[in-house]
Amino acid sequence: MLQQDVADGKAALEQLNAARDKAQEDVQQAKAQATDLAQQVSAATADLAQRQHDLADVEAARQAADVAATASAAKLAAAVVAQQAAQAAAQQAQDAQAGVEKQLADLHAQLDQAAQQKEAADQALAAVQQQSDAAKQALADATAAHDKAQADLQQAQQQLAGVQQQLGDADKALALAHLRSDFFAKLRGALAGKPGITVGDDHAVLSTEALFAGNGAAVSTSGRAQLQLVATALKDATASLPADAPWQLEVAGYPDRHPPGPAGKPPVPNFDYPAPRAVNLAKVLVADGLPVDRIAATALGEPGPVDPAEPTTTKGHRIELRLTGR
Repeated sequence: MLQQDVADGKAALEQLNAARDKAQEDVQQAKAQATDLAQQVSAATADLAQRQHDLADVEAARQAADVAATASAAKLAAAVVAQQAAQAAAQQAQDAQAGVEKQLADLHAQLDQAAQQKEAADQALAAVQQQSDAAKQALADATAAHDKAQADLQQAQQQLAGVQQQLGDADKALALAHLRSDFFAKLRGALAGKPGITVGDDHAVLSTEALFAGNGAAVSTSGRAQLQLVATALKDATASLPADAPWQLEVAGYPDRHPPGPAGKPPVPNFDYPAPRAVNLAKVLVADGLPVDRIAATALGEPGPVDPAEPTTTKGHRIELRLTGR
């Protein structure tokens, strides 16, 4: 609708521009006619002056003839003839003057008519200019409305894309939650009753005492055997996941807290083991058949104790397995 209004506005503007150009051409023609008429008036005025001068000369000749007639009766006949000729010339001059005056009146009338035509043309040009300005304003308003509608449409499309992205993220999160629930349910069924292993609804906890020798980061022989059981259960559980599911198994090492010192200072996290233990355990799981591109080893700086009632014990020193999105 706005595009049609813009097109109509442009067509109207072109018509108004053509009318304005025609009016300007008429004004130029009227000005040219006025100039020509002015030149004719000037020429007629000059001719009238000349004839008036001639009439004055004739009148002077008539007076001379009258003087000659009174001075000499013998010259009366010649004077009468001269007088008649002068009168004829005077009549001709008067007739010529009347003709010139009529021409001058006609020229003045033509000038008045040309002035009226010019005034009408100026008024028409002003009207066309007003219409042109109105059309330009209408076109500008239509263009602004079109631009605003376009901007509103783009904003709405961006908002729709954002909502669609949020819906997609929510769907992925919900799908991952279902996958995680099914995954740990299968893992819990496979590892139920195994010492040093606790499987919750969204993560599994592996005791470091059963996996590592002393306070070292190397996996012990007994820990290697336990990890084989864990790896088998993990492979069975991940086999049921969809091939295109964006899952990742996070092997997270947690530190513990030492008891406070004699000065009553707060417990200090033990950072010596979480990272290398998580990496070594992840390497064992990959060696036992889990895909390396699905395993991520991480270490945390805060212990997050398993038993809040005993935050300073080595129970916080553990490995957790979590299923996350990629």
